[in-house]
Amino acid sequence: MRLTVFVIQIDCLSDSFLVDDKNLCLVCLDLPDHLMHKNQLQEHTQKLGLPAPVYRSTNEGFPHAPKFRSAVLVDGKEYVSKQMFSHKKEAEQEVAKYAFDCIMRKIKDERCKLIHQDTVFCKSILLEFATKMNLNPPIYTTPPSENPQPVFVSSLVFDGKNYTGEVAKSKKVAEQLVARSAIQSLLGSDAKTVLSDMIKAKRKLHDSLERDVSSSQQRTHGSSSQQQTTNIPVTHAVS
Repeated sequence: MRLTVFVIQIDCLSDSFLVDDKNLCLVCLDLPDHLMHKNQLQEHTQKLGLPAPVYRSTNEGFPHAPKFRSAVLVDGKEYVSKQMFSHKKEAEQEVAKYAFDCIMRKIKDERCKLIHQDTVFCKSILLEFATKMNLNPPIYTTPPSENPQPVFVSSLVFDGKNYTGEVAKSKKVAEQLVARSAIQSLLGSDAKTVLSDMIKAKRKLHDSLERDVSSSQQRTHGSSSQQQTTNIPVTHAVS
């Protein structure tokens, strides 16, 4: 098998490919991390069906000593790099990294919003995650409260790690809180994508249930108002 090395210009970057003459296929060589940020952002927009990122660079220095600052437009929002570079390509890579980090942080915050506002799904999310990853289910421990007013703090063991939750007024809520602590920790691990997708699915279910409850309340309120209008007493004028 004979391999020939070609250098192809792609998006203003020199990416090396190995061309297999026999099987007529391209094998892209791994690029250093600092050259992958534009590709990473491009792949993200393609995955979501968004227009390709649009870059704009300005020289804030001098012709003989340039200082480039880049901006990139993604999904209608512009991100501007905080640093300046002597080369335009470096500035574009930096702003691509900054934009991608901002977008990922926003996605994470939106998906975590459910578990911050309402912990009712935390135990089920953690259990589904354990099943998906072929891990043993979490083991919860909630000692009985010794205070006059019931106060509960739960702990759990999951995947060899111990987690402790916040104080709650019931055992059920305490277990949901410690499950949330475990989820927040796992979102910083390599399995964050799988867990984020589960949270996203639960959020859709949560929003659907809220819409159903809201519609039911509106129908009930409308029926009640109509009944009150029907039962309003009528006073006739006395001549």
